[in-house]
Amino acid sequence: GGLLAPLIIQQTTFPLPSCIMMAADGWYIYNGEVIPPGVTRVRIHESLTVIPARAFRGNRNIEEVDCHDRVKTVEEYAF
Repeated sequence: GGLLAPLIIQQTTFPLPSCIMMAADGWYIYNGEVIPPGVTRVRIHESLTVIPARAFRGNRNIEEVDCHDRVKTVEEYAF
């Protein structure tokens, strides 16, 4: 047998822009801004009472949305 060279993988992380809020448990906090691509779990910020039209447009990776009971309106085509 030949010798195998070790495989070294360098991991690079990129900081999220300051406007992107992530909870400690990995949920994206939706505060009315555009949701970044690749987000799978969204928690509606407690200050929001309306989920606007097309809020989640084009985000086909979203699997879960955690919504509080103070949201009074979900506009047409929000999802």
